[in-house]
Amino acid sequence: SSESFSGKMASIDEKNCEIEDCDELKMKAASASCNGNSESSSVTDIVKFLELVGNLKHLKRTGWVMRNVKDCESVSGHMYRMSMITFLLDENSGLNRTKCMEMALVHDLAECVVGDITPFCGVSKEEKKLREIRAMEEICKLIQPFGKRMLELFLEYEAGESPESKYVKDLDRLDMLVQAFEYEKRDNCFMKHQEFFDSVDGKFEHPFVKNMAEEIKRQREILASGGSIETNGVPEMIQNGYTNGHHEQENSDINGITEKKASSS
Repeated sequence: SSESFSGKMASIDEKNCEIEDCDELKMKAASASCNGNSESSSVTDIVKFLELVGNLKHLKRTGWVMRNVKDCESVSGHMYRMSMITFLLDENSGLNRTKCMEMALVHDLAECVVGDITPFCGVSKEEKKLREIRAMEEICKLIQPFGKRMLELFLEYEAGESPESKYVKDLDRLDMLVQAFEYEKRDNCFMKHQEFFDSVDGKFEHPFVKNMAEEIKRQREILASGGSIETNGVPEMIQNGYTNGHHEQENSDINGITEKKASSS
């Protein structure tokens, strides 16, 4: 039950648990799919699950916090945009779009319990994986029978061997570049976050994601050199009216729609 959730997490003997390799992760995924608890969770447990998910709306991504980036993104914002990108997946790609979307939505879910652990947090990859797997096992118990599907998707992503998991990992990297570029534009500090670009150089696999990454780099270099980006018909309201969701009060605002004042000719 939700009442014993914290106790269960605290009782995990991490020192005596070994990290699963890819084959073991796949076995866990199969077990989660076929042998999960068939009983339905209580409403109390479901409410607890929703509270845990809500934590991600307020949990800032550690990489940006450590670099003192102001008003940085939340974990849920990161997962949401990754999920939105899956809408752009070509129907002839051979990938399961729905599965990719679901995987993007759960890939960082464990962070609502363990936090956003990065290589700079002093926690090994093995320890990080252990904490996240154990957290996901407990989280998913709160929402049976649906939890076994979430756990299966999470373990598949962690194994990183299926085409969908590789694509979603590409999206994880791509969203990081998009976010770094956004901060550089917002703060007028181009090339400040070069380390994030360097960290994923040569790692993209999917052609569409590769092209997106190259386009971000192209725009970044143009702006850094003082140039401008052709918007190719992007509506002016979208291009200039809002910045990070906050309306810039430069022009009159009528019913939420920004009207540019006519410039004198």
